[in-house]
Amino acid sequence: MTDTLLEADVESVVIPYEDTEDGDEHHTHLINPPNNLHIWLPGMSIQEVVNIARTTGQVVVALCGYTWVPKRNPEKYDACSKCISVAGELMKGMGE
Repeated sequence: MTDTLLEADVESVVIPYEDTEDGDEHHTHLINPPNNLHIWLPGMSIQEVVNIARTTGQVVVALCGYTWVPKRNPEKYDACSKCISVAGELMKGMGE
């Protein structure tokens, strides 16, 4: 299904984010491409992975290991501190 969806304009079929006011229980997580190979294809952006997951209801995996189907607008939530920490360690390992 992913290949067919990629051929279409993903932006035209992406479902809108849910607008929920549920306090501090949610965080914005960083996507881990190697753990999302069921969606990710070479050359895809993280946003494209998220859009496909939202549209098809597929689960994505964050750097911290958290799994979810993206439904909420990530701009409304604080970043996951564990994801940020893992990203920092990965960047150090790459010499950045």
